[in-house]
Amino acid sequence: MAILRFKQDVSFKRQRAITQLLLDAGIVEDRVDAEGKEFSGGPPKTLAMMVEMALHGSATEDNVLDIITWSQRDLYDDYRPVARAILALPE
Repeated sequence: MAILRFKQDVSFKRQRAITQLLLDAGIVEDRVDAEGKEFSGGPPKTLAMMVEMALHGSATEDNVLDIITWSQRDLYDDYRPVARAILALPE
């Protein structure tokens, strides 16, 4: 059980690092909270979780770019450094 907890803690740290890299790149999320209140410009937690799940599946640089740009290939050149930084994060 301790090993599983350790892996979850490591994964959470990487997910926080991914969130910070996305924020630094100007990527934010619009959300609706549990009470139905809308807000914009929040941290990209959902996107970071999607990237984290892809990394567990041995995602490539282009896979990460597909996720963070919502497959808008015209944005690849702008966000390629972000994808590379994400892939360079320790597991």
